[in-house]
Amino acid sequence: HNDRGDESSVDQSNTNNGRKGIKRKTNWREKFNRGDVLIITPQESFRGKDPYPKEGLVTDVGTNYISVGVGASYPLGLFEMRKHSGRYMVRVDRSAPNAPLKAQRLALDKLRLGKSVVGSAAVTLVESYHKGVLAGDDKKRTARKAVNATCFSDVPQHFDGHADDLQEHIMSAIKKAGESTTFEPNESQRKAVLFALSRSVGLIRGPPGTGKTRVASLLISTALKMKVNRKSTPHSTEDDDTEQQPEHPRVLAVTHSNGAADVLLQALLDMGVPAVRHGRPASVSPSVQHRTIVALSDRMPEVIRLRQIANDPSGDLQDRQSAGYDIKQYTNDVQTMIMRTAPVVVTSCISAQQMLSDDSAAFPIVVLDEAAQTTEPALMCALTAARA
Repeated sequence: HNDRGDESSVDQSNTNNGRKGIKRKTNWREKFNRGDVLIITPQESFRGKDPYPKEGLVTDVGTNYISVGVGASYPLGLFEMRKHSGRYMVRVDRSAPNAPLKAQRLALDKLRLGKSVVGSAAVTLVESYHKGVLAGDDKKRTARKAVNATCFSDVPQHFDGHADDLQEHIMSAIKKAGESTTFEPNESQRKAVLFALSRSVGLIRGPPGTGKTRVASLLISTALKMKVNRKSTPHSTEDDDTEQQPEHPRVLAVTHSNGAADVLLQALLDMGVPAVRHGRPASVSPSVQHRTIVALSDRMPEVIRLRQIANDPSGDLQDRQSAGYDIKQYTNDVQTMIMRTAPVVVTSCISAQQMLSDDSAAFPIVVLDEAAQTTEPALMCALTAARA
């Protein structure tokens, strides 16, 4: 529903503070962003029926209008009111969407099934939390040191074939990663990458402006230059053909928000990393939409050929319908193939849970940027999906 009228751009709050009659224009972009979930509640009853709230999603925002998708049906009375003059008054409240809550509950349910289902990274974090946080106040410092020494310092399973010379292997990979970018890491940044890749869990901290996102990109690029122990990749067994296992680790790069995911993706592309973006194209910045899995599948030659057939008004109707069906099937297959083979997939923590149903889309390494913005249950969505 688009409301572009003058009344929609009036801030009514000014009529309640002694300045009645003084109205100022509202810049809707200052109040809402694309992707916000809103609760829309009609302010008047309709034909004796009490109004009920309806959930909507902001699809576009301008300075004096807002577009909201409300699903398959209109809010109560709106369809009928379009025939009459006047305004359809509603109360709009920003709300937390239900989908992320369901995703986090699903991830926590998976977590209860143990390492064989969700991988060791998620379980290790949970165990460290209980050991380090639930201990008494006077024992917390000692507990944290013990956890740090036992849980996090182990050589990652996917690199255990290089246990004796792991640091040299990582430094060599850092040097190779630097050859494809103009980014020159300083000594502290190189040590941070070395630290993170040589442990099962690593935390890199730094004040704003110290290049943490670029370090995350360098870390991912470095990981792609390293070889993994094929027998230790997620869900591999003794009976698996090691020739079919990836030679280099796949990386799931996640953030708390879509905006941060786009920034990380751009940093990876600048570093020459062939990363792809998972998620709805509408929630992705236009500057990196060409790297979404949807956009990549749309550019496949077969999809383009089928779409030309389907859109040809002079073509046979049956051929056009058949091509339309084939486009959907082929596009789904291509998107699945990209998801399973891309060396780096970038997404938000919540969106990562959509990969839970694909047992083959496993990632031995998960990199979380802007970690301080993320809650533990949201992170579990990424870890359980990756089975890291």
